[in-house]
Amino acid sequence: MNGQIEFKLVKEVERLKIDFNKSAEMKFSTQSDVEKLKIDFNRTAEKIIRDIRRKDRIMHRSDKRQVSEYDDLQLSHQKIINLNKEIEETQSEVVFTLGAVAESKSKETGNHVKRVAEYSKLLALKYGLDTEQAELLKQASPMHDIGKIAIPDSILNKPGRLDEEERKIMNTHAQRDMIC
Repeated sequence: MNGQIEFKLVKEVERLKIDFNKSAEMKFSTQSDVEKLKIDFNRTAEKIIRDIRRKDRIMHRSDKRQVSEYDDLQLSHQKIINLNKEIEETQSEVVFTLGAVAESKSKETGNHVKRVAEYSKLLALKYGLDTEQAELLKQASPMHDIGKIAIPDSILNKPGRLDEEERKIMNTHAQRDMIC
């Protein structure tokens, strides 16, 4: 109930009290019966008015508490969103750094990891993935050569063609990627 309706209800009960007091005097023959009826009716009317006002105070306190709880939930929700964002940024940095570590072990160009990340995103979008999925692929792509960390430098940085045994070892880097 809003304040206007309650105010009207209280006024209506007070009006009924006055009307009842007037009509009770006309209907009853003995004055004591009329007085007793008026007293009982007035007590009941006052009780109704007190209950309406008490309910209004209770509802006001309840509304304040609910607003406070809602505000607390909103703050907690925002904190969770901020923490998730921070975790995602940290994960992205870790993946990129690991990719850079793997790249630094070989003599490939310094921007290889960045180029692969950008190409991965562009190809994902062309393939039809949505922006969020393409971005996720871009963030994961620096890990594509992480298995090279386990390849001996003598094979990884050999200036010429690899022999058959070295090629077999080099080809294991993709399997090692999955393990890492």
